[in-house]
Amino acid sequence: MRSANLKLDVVCVKDSQGKMSKIQQLIDRGEEITGKILYRLKPLLPTMFRLLLLSTFLEDSIHIALEPGAQTDYIDIVWDFGEVVAHLIVFWCFCGQVFGSLMILFRFRVAAACGWLFTVVIIHSLAFGTLWGRQFISANIALLGGLFLLLAEAYTETRSDIPGLPHSGQNTHKWYLQLAGRILLLFMFLSVTNFDFSLLEILKNCIAWTLIVLIAIGYKTRLSAITLVLWLLAWNFYQHPYWNIPPYDNQLRDAIKYDFFKTLSVIGGFLMVVLHGPGGVSLDEKDKLL
Repeated sequence: MRSANLKLDVVCVKDSQGKMSKIQQLIDRGEEITGKILYRLKPLLPTMFRLLLLSTFLEDSIHIALEPGAQTDYIDIVWDFGEVVAHLIVFWCFCGQVFGSLMILFRFRVAAACGWLFTVVIIHSLAFGTLWGRQFISANIALLGGLFLLLAEAYTETRSDIPGLPHSGQNTHKWYLQLAGRILLLFMFLSVTNFDFSLLEILKNCIAWTLIVLIAIGYKTRLSAITLVLWLLAWNFYQHPYWNIPPYDNQLRDAIKYDFFKTLSVIGGFLMVVLHGPGGVSLDEKDKLL
């Protein structure tokens, strides 16, 4: 009897090991495919993720250009600043979003451009009465998080004291900035998460948050990030088809459009992780050292 139980235990162990090896093979295969995709897309990825991170600012500047009177009238009615001040606020937001975004895209004084865009977020929130309360957090955390990621990337691009050689102190700062960026992606993703209690929504959130946690701790980071990019792209086009909203329902159309571009900004953050990796403060880096 004891020998039979021992044989059964051995079979169970072999089965579990076989299943684990198959899962590991799938993960390894996924990382191999991810590596091939990155190799082909690497020249385009920097521009892609910057465009996505800045997409909300660019879309809003286009909206102001096409309908310059709508936001001016709203500010004038709500705050009674007068038309001149309302026009100046809208003009500042427009110039800040256009020139700030272009400066970042062309890598010209990125820190100053991020600061300009930060003031746009604050002034826009003050003008529309969303600075205080949960609405500001839910509406703008993805935008502010994206600006921090762009600042972090600009900092890590600074050259070391000796050309061609890394500076150890600089690398340490870079690693901690990358860690902060990965953790910030948790909050950015939180701003686009729908907490419905349907079975499908719970399942979707469980899978997505598992991938988010893997990114935050830096384990299988690139594979997890590119999986979330594909996931969020499909979900965004399915969940926020603002182009299907009738033109007469402008309020609903604008709200869904804002959510669409906010999600694109979050996708840009994950693409940045795909491009630059998790950094030195991560489980992936520890695995390389073992």
